[in-house]
Amino acid sequence: QIVCNDSDLFFGAADDGYTAVPEYSGKAFVQGNGGDFAIVNMSDNLEFYAGGRASNNKHMVVTASGNVGIGTTSPATKLDVDGEITVSGTANLNGNIIAQALPQYADNNAALLAGEAPGTIYYTTVSGDGILKVVI
Repeated sequence: QIVCNDSDLFFGAADDGYTAVPEYSGKAFVQGNGGDFAIVNMSDNLEFYAGGRASNNKHMVVTASGNVGIGTTSPATKLDVDGEITVSGTANLNGNIIAQALPQYADNNAALLAGEAPGTIYYTTVSGDGILKVVI
């Protein structure tokens, strides 16, 4: 166990020049210079905490099988997020989208008549294959 109180922790290349970097001031950090950098746990999960070591401060987990959980400690898929996500830019999705608890309407007019605002995503089975649509 390495404990760092109010000072910088240099793991790898320790150089006095790093102590003058404002982003590192008062923080522990791990830095590698050049080449690949590996964090290895031989059998169990990698767990990431912020705000202390209490269980409610565990914010991210990488399981031994490679699943990543953010906001969940037992991710069931390659990326399992419990909470809202924001994407800036393009989100490329290759495969199916499974959406739960979306409103269902026959078409755009039905969604508008129901009071849905433009931009709302809804679900339709009119064509028989279940399609996600956006109110315009």
